[in-house]
Amino acid sequence: MSTTNVTPLVPKPSAPDIERPCFRVYDDHTTTKTGQKLRAGVYWHGLRHGKGDSEPAEVDQWICSPLHVVAINSCEGGHFGRLLRFRNTLGRWREWAMPMAMLKGSGEDLRGELLGMGVEIDPDGFKQLNRYIQSQHPKRQVTAATSTGWHDAQLFIMPGENIGQGDAILQTEAHDLGDFTKAGDLDGWRQHLARYCDGNPLLILGVCAALVGPLLYPTRQQSGGVNLWGKSSTGKSSIEQAAASVWGHGEHFLRTWNATGNGLEGIATQRNDALLVLDELGEFDPAKVGDIVYALANGTGRARANRAGGARTANRWRVSVLSSGELTLAAKIAEAGKRIKAGQEVRLLDVSAARAFGCWDRLHGLPDGAALSKLIKRASVTHYGHAGPEFVRQLLAGEGLEGLPEALELLRAEYPARNGLEGRA
Repeated sequence: MSTTNVTPLVPKPSAPDIERPCFRVYDDHTTTKTGQKLRAGVYWHGLRHGKGDSEPAEVDQWICSPLHVVAINSCEGGHFGRLLRFRNTLGRWREWAMPMAMLKGSGEDLRGELLGMGVEIDPDGFKQLNRYIQSQHPKRQVTAATSTGWHDAQLFIMPGENIGQGDAILQTEAHDLGDFTKAGDLDGWRQHLARYCDGNPLLILGVCAALVGPLLYPTRQQSGGVNLWGKSSTGKSSIEQAAASVWGHGEHFLRTWNATGNGLEGIATQRNDALLVLDELGEFDPAKVGDIVYALANGTGRARANRAGGARTANRWRVSVLSSGELTLAAKIAEAGKRIKAGQEVRLLDVSAARAFGCWDRLHGLPDGAALSKLIKRASVTHYGHAGPEFVRQLLAGEGLEGLPEALELLRAEYPARNGLEGRA
C-alpha cells in the first residue's frame, strides 16, 4: 500500500535498564545507563555463550533503522498483517500495512519493500528482523482492506487516505500504489482542465467515466465502459489523460492494452471503485480481447492455484473502463476471424471520436484541436488527484449513498422522455 506521514514518537535521551534477552527500539541516539552509546534503530539485546566463557557475553545487535509494530491488521478470509511505523532515510515517519505472509521463508520480499521505502537494514541482521516483527503483539487492532474503494457504505479507502468513517487501512504486498497521487489543487484542475468540457461532449464523457467508479457499488451496477475509436493524433489520448487526472497523474495513471489478461486483472484490482484507462486497443491479442472485456465487466479474476495446490483468492473489482484505439471493438475481434457478441458490445461501448476538430467541438479560442489537446495534457500532469476524492466526499455528505439506486432508476425512466426517445429500441 502507499505510505503516509505520521507523527514521530518522542525520542528518549537515555535507555532504561536492559533485561536481556529483548528487542528494543530507539527513536534517537541513546546512551544506556552503563554509558554505552547506541545509534537510533531496532536492537537485539542478547547474551552469547562462547566456549570457555565463565559468563555469557552481552550482544547489542543493530537490526534496522527505527521501526515499530503499532497494530494488528485482519480482514475477511484470514489475511492477517501488522501495521508498521518507521523512519526512512530522510528522517520522515511513515506507515505501511504489511501482510504477514511476507515473513515467509527468509523474508526477502519484506526486506525488499522496506528497503524501497527507505528503511536501513543490517545485511547480517535480517533473521532478527523477522523475529522482532513476529514477537510484537500490540493491543491496537485495525480492519485491513485488500483493495481500494468502498469498504462499507461509510468508508472509501485509498492509498494513504481514507474518506469517511471507520478504522481501516489498505493492506497489500505493494507498499506504494503511487498512481493515486496529487499535485496542484482542485481549483487549478477546474480552471485549467475541467472548464474545457463546455461544448466538448467527448471530454465530458471522459471526465464522467472517471467519476462512475465510486457509483458502481452504491447503485449495485457491474463494471463497464466505453471505447473511443478513430484516427490517431485527434485528441483521444488527451481525453484519457484528462480522465486519469481525476484520480492521479494524467500520464502515470494511464495504462495500455499491451498487457496480458492476468496483468489487466491485477491493474483492475488496484483501481477498484475508480477508473481503468487503457490506451491503444489495437495492441491487444484479437483472439482474447472479447474474453477480457467479459472478465473486466464481470469483476472476478480467473481461479488459480497457490503453491500448495489449493485455491488462491481470486481478484475482484468494480471499475469504470475508458479505452481508446483506432479500431472498434467489433473490428478488433474480427481480426481473429470472430464476430462480436451482444454482451461484449454493451460492456464496452464503441464511441466515435470524430468531431468537428479531431475529438473537439469547441476550441475555446485556440487555433486548432492540436493546441487544445496539448493544453489539456499539460493540465493533467499539473493539477491532478483531487476531483475523484472530492466527488466521494460529496457522495458521503448529506444523506449518503442510500438513495442512489432509486435516483438511477428515476433517471433511466425520465431520460427517454426528456430526449424524445420514447418507443425507440
